[in-house]
Amino acid sequence: ENWYVACDGFVRDHPLLDRITDQMREEIPVIAIHGRNDFVCPVRNAYSLAEAWPESDVRVIAGAAHSMYDPAIRNELLEATDEMTKYFK
Repeated sequence: ENWYVACDGFVRDHPLLDRITDQMREEIPVIAIHGRNDFVCPVRNAYSLAEAWPESDVRVIAGAAHSMYDPAIRNELLEATDEMTKYFK
C-alpha cells in the first residue's frame, strides 16, 4: 500500500477516469462499493466515477469506512458479486 501511495496510485500521468472509453462504458459492467466514512479514499472518488461512467452502479454505504471487513461493506460486496454473476454465465 505504501508503494501505491508513493506512486500516486499509478495515475500521475494518466488519471484513470480520463482513460474510460465509450466502448468500456458499453461493454464492462461496474458495481462500485464505497463507504461514506472512508478517510483513506474520499467518497468524492465514488461520485467522480459515477460522473465519468454514468452506466456504473455506484453504491455509497452509510456508516461504512474503508474495510471490506465492515459488515455493511461486506454485505454489499456479496450482493454485488451475486449480481455480477449474470454477466458471466
